[in-house]
Amino acid sequence: QKRISQQVHALEARIQERLDAQALEPLLERLEALESRCQGLEEHANSVLEKQEEVSSKGADVIEEAANAALLGMLERRVSDVADRLEQMIQDTRDDHIKLAAQEEQQRTTRTLLDNWEERS
Repeated sequence: QKRISQQVHALEARIQERLDAQALEPLLERLEALESRCQGLEEHANSVLEKQEEVSSKGADVIEEAANAALLGMLERRVSDVADRLEQMIQDTRDDHIKLAAQEEQQRTTRTLLDNWEERS
């Protein structure tokens, strides 16, 4: 009798498991459907996020290119200014050399005139 009682309990447990499984099967299907939808939403969100990152990255690239262009423009102006100043300094140096040569020639002429005057005196 004890053995029969154990078998009855085992059968009842199996029946209960099957009933539970049958009751849980629709819930499991709904859970799988929800999981599938969540994965779809995640994929969609990731693709939207990637597109936004691309746009943001392109925007950052455009901003960086604009900043680089502005810096390059400033650098070109400064180099041009330095080149202009250098050319002006070179021209001033040439002018000074010409003036110095003229003064030296004038001094030689004056010295010659002075020497000639001293010889006469």
